[in-house]
Amino acid sequence: MDGPLLALVLLTLVGGVVALRPYEVARLKEQIDAEGSTRENDLASVEPTARNVFVFRVAGIAAVVVGLTFLLWVLFGSPGR
Repeated sequence: MDGPLLALVLLTLVGGVVALRPYEVARLKEQIDAEGSTRENDLASVEPTARNVFVFRVAGIAAVVVGLTFLLWVLFGSPGR
């Protein structure tokens, strides 16, 4: 598989996961950020804010849209052809 094509497929798949499961991805990010802090012993209590969940959902949807758009462009050519 061609490099750019693989990158677009991965962007679309990862974006889909982030768009469908934004709470879990945001929580994982918060737990990674909490490593080394005073909350490190209690990572189960780390929760993302509603804004972070919203940002992850929007970023995931944007990644899917961009990935699908360019994937279709690569597979079927530009609209002018």
